[in-house]
Amino acid sequence: MSIEPADTESTGLPPIVTLASHAETMVVGPQQLTVLAGAETGSPVGLVDYVIAPGFAPPPYLHRHTREDAGWVVLEGALEFHLGDGSVVTADAGSSLVHPRGCWFRWRNHDPHRPARALCWFSPAGFERFFVELAEAARAHLADGGSMETFAPELAELRHRYGLEPHPNASVPGPVAS
Repeated sequence: MSIEPADTESTGLPPIVTLASHAETMVVGPQQLTVLAGAETGSPVGLVDYVIAPGFAPPPYLHRHTREDAGWVVLEGALEFHLGDGSVVTADAGSSLVHPRGCWFRWRNHDPHRPARALCWFSPAGFERFFVELAEAARAHLADGGSMETFAPELAELRHRYGLEPHPNASVPGPVAS
């Protein structure tokens, strides 16, 4: 017995390859991110490789993506996800989590002593550029003598521009753009 694929027609699009030597790597606070694929490559999915500092929680309040679905695959360590229904899930290496757009969540590296590593995807692509802009804006702000505390208004504007919405009950530092 042979199994035929449901759809054998090609989209006509070529494969998209991002070599490690051409990937965009940046440090954002205590974490390192590498943008592996995204809107600028023509990919329908943005893909980010995170190395997450011990105990790091960005942002440490419930929020949601309003424009894209997202998902995680934990490669090393464990991530703790707090979901909008009040449940808390600890996802260790090999675990995955998908949160459709509009799903309230927050996350953190579960281990206060060891970094974690995860792949995160965004569909449609585009949100991966948030991290690039965040790194550039933070670097410029700090170079001009600012602090991370005084960076809060810029960060709130950036989150707003990318459709990141804080939960109505969240205590968010700095003004939140409306």
